[in-house]
Amino acid sequence: MKIKRLLILASMALVGFSACTKDSDDDNSTTPQQFPQELLIDGTRYELGEGFVLSYGQASFYQGTNLDLNVVTSGISVSFDASGFPDTATGSGYIFYLEMYSPDSTFISPGTYTIDTAGSGNLFTISSGATFTYGVANELEYGFINGSVEVTRLDGVSTFVGTFTEQGGKEVKFSYQKTLAVIDDN
Repeated sequence: MKIKRLLILASMALVGFSACTKDSDDDNSTTPQQFPQELLIDGTRYELGEGFVLSYGQASFYQGTNLDLNVVTSGISVSFDASGFPDTATGSGYIFYLEMYSPDSTFISPGTYTIDTAGSGNLFTISSGATFTYGVANELEYGFINGSVEVTRLDGVSTFVGTFTEQGGKEVKFSYQKTLAVIDDN
């Protein structure tokens, strides 16, 4: 009788424990594999691939560190030279670019960065942003006239979610998540 009671209690405890544990399929956390790595230009989706940050350091005429975010669509491959600097690109697609002013020099600090067409160089501003066509007959630049990007960072992984308007009026949405290398270009 005692063994039967212990087995029943153990079974109930096991059922209760498994009911309280979180099933991995129910996990709504965002990981780089699940996060939408995309560039949407006027509703057309382009998958994003490689990304890196170029650091132009600090100067007296702007605040913080000038860090330039560069991300390419999946049709472009970037090669780096022996020192780790971007050397060449092959393929075709879009390049997404933001010139940002961050309080930190080794990563783009979390916060909201807003387009500043006056180019003040204040912290949490973007002095220049654009999409470029690459590897096509007529390579074009489409500069941003307004918009912003929200940057978060957790365990070295940066997450970017932004909406911009190009000079021609097209809406550009951007979401990207990755551990990004910062390359010194001083």
